Amino acid sequence: MQYADYALWQHDVLGSEEDSDSAISRQLDYWRQQLDGIPGELDLPTDRPRPAVASYQGDVVSFTIPPHIHERLKGLARDSQSSMFMVIQAAVAALLTRHGAGHDIPIGTPIAGRTDDAVEELSGFFLNTLVLRTDTSANPTFQELLRRVRETDLDAYTHQDLPFERLVEHLNPTRSLAHHPLFQVMLTVRNAHISGEEQSLFQLPGLSVQLEPNEAPAARFDLSFFFDEPSGEMPSGIPGGVTFSTDLFDADTVRALTDRLLRILDMVTMRPDTPLNQLDILSTEQLQQLLVDGNGTARDIPSKSVIAQFEEQAGTTPDATALSCDGQDLTYAELDARANRLARLLAERGACAERFVAIALPRSLDLVASLLAVLKTGAAYLPIDPDFPADRITYMLGDADTVLALATEETAPRLRDAEGQQYVRTMLLDDAQTTHALQSASAEPLTTTDLHGPEPTPDSPAYIIYTSGSTGRAKGVVVPLRGLGNFLMAMQDRLALTANDHLLSVTTVSFDIAGLEIFLPLLTGAHVTLVQKCTVQEPEALRRLIVDTRATHLQATPSLWRELATAGALDPGRLHVLVGGEALPGTLATDLHDAGLSVTNLYGPTEATIWATAVELDSTTSAAPPIGQPVANTAVYVLDHALNPVAPGVTGELYIAGPQL
Repeated sequence: MQYADYALWQHDVLGSEEDSDSAISRQLDYWRQQLDGIPGELDLPTDRPRPAVASYQGDVVSFTIPPHIHERLKGLARDSQSSMFMVIQAAVAALLTRHGAGHDIPIGTPIAGRTDDAVEELSGFFLNTLVLRTDTSANPTFQELLRRVRETDLDAYTHQDLPFERLVEHLNPTRSLAHHPLFQVMLTVRNAHISGEEQSLFQLPGLSVQLEPNEAPAARFDLSFFFDEPSGEMPSGIPGGVTFSTDLFDADTVRALTDRLLRILDMVTMRPDTPLNQLDILSTEQLQQLLVDGNGTARDIPSKSVIAQFEEQAGTTPDATALSCDGQDLTYAELDARANRLARLLAERGACAERFVAIALPRSLDLVASLLAVLKTGAAYLPIDPDFPADRITYMLGDADTVLALATEETAPRLRDAEGQQYVRTMLLDDAQTTHALQSASAEPLTTTDLHGPEPTPDSPAYIIYTSGSTGRAKGVVVPLRGLGNFLMAMQDRLALTANDHLLSVTTVSFDIAGLEIFLPLLTGAHVTLVQKCTVQEPEALRRLIVDTRATHLQATPSLWRELATAGALDPGRLHVLVGGEALPGTLATDLHDAGLSVTNLYGPTEATIWATAVELDSTTSAAPPIGQPVANTAVYVLDHALNPVAPGVTGELYIAGPQL
């Protein structure tokens, strides 16, 4: 028999695709059903974005499954009535799932195609490719996963006659020059390895035959795992390797993959009943680096409260300008005295530790003095933007159980219902009676006899901020005094503000990041200027203010920085850009650097007290600028759904720990 005879015979056996009862039609139906909804592209983390057109350039990382694991693999395969290929396939699928590829893992494999004994010795290309779809969902044990793999593979072997090219034609997946259709990971397990001693068995008349490695292998797939299991009863180890696309991966990344595969094989052959999410794919050294070394931020939390630090600074630099707004200035001594007078009135009206005082004031000197005054009483403040919708303000006042509100004649109506009734007892700072009371009050620091209620502790609330909430209803986040104090210390570690610095505050006080803009300068002897909303909304006016005030620091969201950049309002100078609240686009980071500005990227949810991570970016910032390292006494972890640390580069969920929560 010649190969041509076999091809004609196979054509007759398979029949015509027009015949719905033919073997080839039945196989087509099987594969259509089996591959329905298959992922178009396996979502693995890569070192580089996938190019539009694959170069097919590749490299190889070699490794060996050691003899003791080889021995256990043979035992596991025997006990589960599986092949060595099936066991390794299950391990590769588990590895890819734990690397963020999802729970639907299509793996390609070559199959000999010699299904008839008559063609066993026949020369010719019988090889075909099968797509083996591995289901890793519902966190199976490795035993259960192996059972799924065995069932899928045995079924596929009985439908192996359909040529892969015909399968692709019929399924017609979305074509791409960037990756292979239907699968991007190949697995080959050859169970006959030609060793050096066995090369003499492979002879051709008149020719000298020698095995030579391919020095520059082509990479048709993203990853191609291959193993050569030696013949013989004694397990001697299984040589293997991974051919990988250098378009996507570095050798070190693939080497880390092979190390993790060996760890999985070691674990599952000892404890095959281990669920996939309990497989320890990271080494002890990697866990140390991710969990401990990367979170080495321990520092003593300030023993003095935020308000005590401000009062100390006011005593150190009483005549220095502390606060400016609309052309008016207050020195540290004047600001402290104004806050002391107001604090006395607030304490007399019930402000104390564990209670909330609402502040609904326009941007003014009194706004900052009121924040300080509330903290001096031991109470916490609830900032309310007068522009908030009425129902949101009503909800916030009731939910926080506010004891008192500060407002002006202009903003007070926002704290009343439709009948003009106040939701909460309100003190009008521009009312004649209040003005007289403030003038009569002592400007001396408050003592314990001036305070009412319990004494504040580090765990007492400093403020409450209402966020939009995942349900659409505003959610109150209470930040403790300890968290605010730690945060301000952490940011001072990063920014090192001095009496020579001038920070422009552009953020509404109802947004938690305003806490950095107001409090950090006042604790360090620096100067803070409140900028009105109308100026913030006019890029050229804001640019002029930056230049005229010789501002050194400005914190804003990427949206505002983009407006300034688009308007050409980024003058080079000594301005330090603080950016956060939204993801920072790489193009914007580049534009800020090109304008001669230093840039610190900040990240943190409201629940973590403003910012939890920070990094000063350099000119080599990538398309996705990093969010940086955790601030002092803060730890960050990237974990999967089972709370396992994920490998570097793998997508997970960010968890934050520390006193700022």
